[in-house]
Amino acid sequence: LASAPAALAGIRAASPRQPGLDAAGAPALLERGCLRGSLVESITAAERLIGLGPGLTPSGDDMLAGLLVALRHLGRAAGVPRAVWLADWLAAAVTFDARTRTTSISATLLHCAARGEASPEVLGVLRAAAGHQPLEPAVNRLLRLGHTSGADLAWGVQIGVSAVLSLLGAGPAVAGAPSRRERP
Repeated sequence: LASAPAALAGIRAASPRQPGLDAAGAPALLERGCLRGSLVESITAAERLIGLGPGLTPSGDDMLAGLLVALRHLGRAAGVPRAVWLADWLAAAVTFDARTRTTSISATLLHCAARGEASPEVLGVLRAAAGHQPLEPAVNRLLRLGHTSGADLAWGVQIGVSAVLSLLGAGPAVAGAPSRRERP
């Protein structure tokens, strides 16, 4: 898992399929907040991203979906309850009024991602990030989805993988967040 963020970034950068959003602004705040385990920063950014960007499933929604699934699945697999805790809160925030803030198909995507459900392409990248299959072919399959959807999903997964690694040895960022030693 440790080498996955850099490998994902390299594969994404080399692809002609790029995300629909600029890396500054809400995406940068989301990444910073998740890496630090900051609930306030992460939710603030997530709320800005809902419905933002091009596509039937807007880029911000795709990024959030990739992030939610990565935090939930990899957080559980790596024994990082704080990542799952962050996924739970982010899921609640992005699904609260998704039906009024984005397209109906994208709201459904966010609700599925909030439960840890994802396409085979996203799950393939998670398996590859965990070392169970080659990463590059899995990421390339994901990148082929939609016009920007695959690139946006991959970006969210990359942030999620990085956050799980960052939170691996960290204690709680906020009262009530479980530490690594407190297994739910």
